[in-house]
Amino acid sequence: MLKVALHRWFYLRLKSSISNLSLFGRQRKGVLFTLAFAFISSFTNAAKADDINEINLKLAYIINITKYIQLPNVHNNPNLSTLSFCVLGENQFQKKLDVLAGKEIGGKKLEVVYIGGEASYSQCHIIYTADERYEYLYPIITKATKAGQLLITDGGMPSMIAMESIDDKLKISLDLVSLKRAGIKASSQLIKVSHIRSQK
Repeated sequence: MLKVALHRWFYLRLKSSISNLSLFGRQRKGVLFTLAFAFISSFTNAAKADDINEINLKLAYIINITKYIQLPNVHNNPNLSTLSFCVLGENQFQKKLDVLAGKEIGGKKLEVVYIGGEASYSQCHIIYTADERYEYLYPIITKATKAGQLLITDGGMPSMIAMESIDDKLKISLDLVSLKRAGIKASSQLIKVSHIRSQK
């Protein structure tokens, strides 16, 4: 219990630091990012996924992912002030993703939008869904790729970025082919700490 409490305390301190990334220079951002994932990785290496607060761990992953990707036709668009982070269908976070609201990606503020599984997501910039069914995800990633939208899934495939259990450890999985086709760039830091599904 003490170990879990200590990791919980450090997680909250870490999330607070991440929320203030705009105060740091590029080099110090990289250091903070490395420390963040070093903490997460060491924690997952020391415990199985069902031994930790998996929801908060996934939330920490998502916070980091949004900071270290570059969306096409977004960062240099002066007419765009906000980015839509869309949550499709039911999810386990229960509004915890609202912590992303107001965070910045390339000078653009994030807004969190909850929409039904059948609703339109054409105006979204980042899409998250916990639905892992192939028949559900395939049309989403097909449309998202053409529109340059980032798709984050909860372990399902096909996806661009997935959070999945590998060897009983929760990890980030990147499909570099899908990201490239969508015109999305992942930072070298993110690639370094992720499981790579496709490199061609």
